[in-house]
Amino acid sequence: MIKNSIIKAKLRRSRVSFKKTVFETEDIEKRNFDDLNLTENEKVIALYELDNYCWVLTNINFFIPTSQVKIKLKDLVKVDFDKVKKNIETKNVNTELTLYAKEKEYNVFFEEGTWHVFYNLFIFIIGKYSRDR
Repeated sequence: MIKNSIIKAKLRRSRVSFKKTVFETEDIEKRNFDDLNLTENEKVIALYELDNYCWVLTNINFFIPTSQVKIKLKDLVKVDFDKVKKNIETKNVNTELTLYAKEKEYNVFFEEGTWHVFYNLFIFIIGKYSRDR
């Protein structure tokens, strides 16, 4: 399990101006996450909502409730930005990353201009868990 404070610090230090991604405690605490069945030690760190799409990042899991997906952070093995690699001109407007878990891959969407922050965050998380394995 990764400390909430480490992940929040990495998001804050990015100096990216988030518009739709919430990671401040008071904004998160106003929400009801009962449908995610969080464990006792699991804390919500960040939330993104846009139209009919949503994801929730905790210190243990990454949820995409709109697709009924739950990815354990410790199961992540790779993160990639395939769309940018195929078309470098999309770098500034890209909103998609591919998360690879042990068994499956997931396309995850972020607000424009923030994908690189989450790419680096997931690289950190993968590195942390790979050292602990």
